[in-house]
Amino acid sequence: MADLRGGCRHDKSGLQQLRASISALERDESRLQLPKPLSDKFLLICSLNLTQPLKTNQPTLDLIHKSSTTPGHFDFYHHYHHQHHHHHHHHYHHHHYYPCYCHSKLYIMYRPRIVPQRSWPVWMVILIFLGVVASLGITIGLLVHFLAVGKLHYYEGDFHISGATYNDTCENVASQASTNLSKDIETKMSDAFQNSSIYKEYVDSQVIKLLPNTNGSNVQLRLTFKFPPAKRGSMRTEIRAILHQMLRDNVASWNAVPASIKLTEISKANSEMLVNNCCGRRLSSSITAGNRIVNGKNALAGAWPWQASMQWKGHHNCGASLISSRWLLSAAHCFAKKNNTQDWTVNFGNIVNKPYMTRKVQNIILHENYSSPGVHDDIALVQLAEGVSFTKYVRRICLPEAKMKLSDNDSVVVTGWGSLHMFGAFPETLQQAFVKIIDNKICNAPYALSGFVTETMLCAGYMSGEADACQNDSGGPLAYPDSRNIWHLVGIVSWGDGCGKKNKPGVYTRVTSYRDWITSKTGL
Repeated sequence: MADLRGGCRHDKSGLQQLRASISALERDESRLQLPKPLSDKFLLICSLNLTQPLKTNQPTLDLIHKSSTTPGHFDFYHHYHHQHHHHHHHHYHHHHYYPCYCHSKLYIMYRPRIVPQRSWPVWMVILIFLGVVASLGITIGLLVHFLAVGKLHYYEGDFHISGATYNDTCENVASQASTNLSKDIETKMSDAFQNSSIYKEYVDSQVIKLLPNTNGSNVQLRLTFKFPPAKRGSMRTEIRAILHQMLRDNVASWNAVPASIKLTEISKANSEMLVNNCCGRRLSSSITAGNRIVNGKNALAGAWPWQASMQWKGHHNCGASLISSRWLLSAAHCFAKKNNTQDWTVNFGNIVNKPYMTRKVQNIILHENYSSPGVHDDIALVQLAEGVSFTKYVRRICLPEAKMKLSDNDSVVVTGWGSLHMFGAFPETLQQAFVKIIDNKICNAPYALSGFVTETMLCAGYMSGEADACQNDSGGPLAYPDSRNIWHLVGIVSWGDGCGKKNKPGVYTRVTSYRDWITSKTGL
């Protein structure tokens, strides 16, 4: 048995109030009320059984204290038994005795106080609402990203061709046979994807290398697709199936082995590394056409990764082209009066004075037949003190074969940080201009350059004077893309009559004429 502490504080005033209430009940059982503060905490319920004579049976008053927080359900109660004794004093032990003249059952039940709910401040409600909305937004965004938003995915592919042996490491210009095969594979691969059910997801595909193996060659591919991550599994299966079918269709022409196809998803970084060591490869995302250097436009980062700035005593002086990890090709006239290697540094990157990479110069080799201030044999090699590590922003350009021929009106690109017009301002961002090859006969016309252009030079630009190289572009590249969009260094910015003048196109050192000289000095 428990004492009154089970339901209320055991103090004298509380007990006195309880006794008074019970006495009142004995006098008038119709008045079942408890005084405050007991009425706040207790519910008084009385059930009477008057079927027995009131004074014959030693009637008892059962005082039951029940408490619960749930209406209609009692977790526990304390039972107090009260015998009828007329002359006993009250004892506050486990049993409490009260005089009683009727057989009654008295229930004193705990009634929990109802505390009015405190309303939250408006700012807190708004904050909680915004938090819920933000959480929902993030959840929905992640779902949409995973299920609906396209993301670039990169793959390395590999297959075997039997019989013919090719050795195109992509680091130098490939043989004609190797170039033809690579071009044919790229064309048919592109057609296969463009005409497939996943043509919308297809972005790009390239042959990277043709390498010899025991009984033929291995062809290394790089493929790019754009699709939501949720489709990764099904896309890989589909891509592989399309490649497999392409090889089956070309067993006769390539001696392809369809069963040899391998396809591996790779990271963006590994995808870039596949081509970092290749010559003449640009970032595919940076390819933009345009024809406005003089009337040029800003080049995107990584668009012309072989372009270098030759800095004399910390200031841009000439351009140059990276042709290997240690060698650059430039114009001899840049160094004719500034030939101390200690004064020169080389910057790589798109912004002339915020380079990705800087190197010191170890050696400068001018062509033996160059004489200042002439324009003949205007070619020089610059050897770096330390080799560069190739990245997506710093790569070499391919040197052309000596027998490579350019035709009138072929599209080429000139790049540099030279002045934007004659005696004009110098840009910070690399400029590019798409120009056309102009036949030497047209260039040498009396109204043009009057016979000053020799066979070891070439002309490029527009007879109308639309776009041209200018001061401080000297030594920079004139680049030509082959049928596979691999870029070759065909010219070195050399001289001109003004910048962008009508009938006065730019004149460049013709690199093919000096191909053997370059090899004799560098081994390239």
